[in-house]
Amino acid sequence: MAVVIRHIDKIARDKQDGVLYVVFEGEKFRGKFEKFEERIGLIKLLEKHKIIYEKCAEFANENGWRSYKGQLYIDLAFDKTNEKYMVLENYLEYEDGTPKMEGVMFYYLPLEIAMQNAHHDELGFWEKWAEEF
Repeated sequence: MAVVIRHIDKIARDKQDGVLYVVFEGEKFRGKFEKFEERIGLIKLLEKHKIIYEKCAEFANENGWRSYKGQLYIDLAFDKTNEKYMVLENYLEYEDGTPKMEGVMFYYLPLEIAMQNAHHDELGFWEKWAEEF
């Protein structure tokens, strides 16, 4: 069954706030994302700390599309005073912001950047785009 997965920029626009997400990049992550040890460990951490997450697509691009590769939207504010945020950040990154796991990239998308694609939310935009692609 097909599943609709929202683009991360659409999630930010729906929330009207910046959003956090994790992307799995590199040769190591080609194939079935359900079997990525790093992704499984991250999901276990999120569930243990009752942090809401969902599958998400990368930033929408009108020049083409990419298949889903296991990306996750994390429903937490980018807030270093929030205990759950700090648990997540400490799991994913060293103090200097470098990733602890090769190819596991932790991102913050500000609303201002997500708004660059606000025209995607117009009724019929993607249907028209598909016809002209």
